[in-house]
Formats: sequence, C-alpha cells, structure tokens
Amino acid sequence: MGKGFKLYKTRDFIRKSEDGLMNLNLSLKIVRELAEAANFHTEHNILIDVRDTTGMLDIDDLFRVIIEFLRHKDIFRNKIAILMPTDEERLWQAKRACSALANQNFTINYFVRYEDAIDWFSIITDFS
Repeated sequence: MGKGFKLYKTRDFIRKSEDGLMNLNLSLKIVRELAEAANFHTEHNILIDVRDTTGMLDIDDLFRVIIEFLRHKDIFRNKIAILMPTDEERLWQAKRACSALANQNFTINYFVRYEDAIDWFSIITDFS
C-alpha cells in the first residue's frame, strides 16, 4: 500500500525578507521545522510547492539549505517532491539540489506539474 502525502506550501517552507528576496536564515529554520513535521508524519511523503515564489537563493545559500536537509537525513525517509515553476534557471537549481540529496540517499525529485508529482508518489519502490 502506498503512503499518503503531506503538502507544504511555500509560505510554510521558504521565507523571504521584507524586500522580497529569499532569506537564508529563515529558510534554514523552516527546514528544521519541516524535519519535525516529517518526523511527526512518518507515514506521509512530502510535497513542497514553490511554484509561486520569485527570486532564487545564490548557489552558496542553496548548498547551505541542502546541508541543513542532510543534518536531518534520518528523518526524511519518505519521498520528497518539489513543485517548481518552469523557469530554466530555477529548474537547473532544483536539478542540482535534488541530485546532491539523491546522492545522500534521499528519495527526492522535482516537477513542474502537480499531477506528475502525485503519480511519482504512487510508484511503490521495493528497497529490500
């Protein structure tokens, strides 16, 4: 039987500063809060929707967010899907981040269509 999923909207995950730019410190804090939520919802996959965000973290900040995920890798045991806008630069960042986390045994992928993410959640993976 497949797992359910828990949806985290952008306002729950990525924070922006007053001038509209991504805020690294709050984003790191939210990763920790997301880890707490994931630990509480161990039977759920996670869907993070960042399609309505603007701007990007620079590459150094992006890797700081990845490192924060890695600090909690024992908690993120289920699939994580990230819904992205179709902006090429942001898709490149998503590909890079997902690749880095997948290399550390995260089951993570990014999508531009909600339906594709849900379909991916429906695929049952046998890890035995």
